[in-house]
Amino acid sequence: MAEGIRRAYEALLPEMDERMRRQWAAAEARRLGYGGVTAVSRAVGISRTTIEPVLRNWICRSGDGRAKRREFAGPVADDGRWPRATRNCLERWSR
Repeated sequence: MAEGIRRAYEALLPEMDERMRRQWAAAEARRLGYGGVTAVSRAVGISRTTIEPVLRNWICRSGDGRAKRREFAGPVADDGRWPRATRNCLERWSR
């Protein structure tokens, strides 16, 4: 697996700037799922602390924006009023 990640990275490397390298590493880690950040980090030599903020940013930005303060009053309801990404982000940070 690491060799495949490294080959893909090296093939794209001449075309990528620093921001694109971080985005690619985060996308690859997300595609791999659990343990993906570690696998990408080890395969291409990009720090985990470089990849993880990009993933967190994608998770929290993929909703419809910040919820209003009064909407945080009760527990996070799964009644369909909130976009799924927003509910996931709120549940993660409310634990």
